[in-house]
Amino acid sequence: MITRRTFIINTSLTAATVLALPSLAFSMDKKEIGLQLYTLREELPKNVKAVLEKVAASGYTNVETYGFSIKDQFWGLSPVELKTF
Repeated sequence: MITRRTFIINTSLTAATVLALPSLAFSMDKKEIGLQLYTLREELPKNVKAVLEKVAASGYTNVETYGFSIKDQFWGLSPVELKTF
């Protein structure tokens, strides 16, 4: 059971650490945000290249694929072709 005293001590120590070394709590590095292509599952089969170009134009640099065939093809594209978008 956490007592009030333990909570205050732990909170104070955490706050002091963040004030002393903010880099531990906040990273100023650019975070990469990706998109799961499953969210575009109805649009991808229609025109894969156009959809991927729109995703790239939106600023996404990472995507997570889903549903590939036995021939290692992603909607008719090889992994190398898919990476070019």
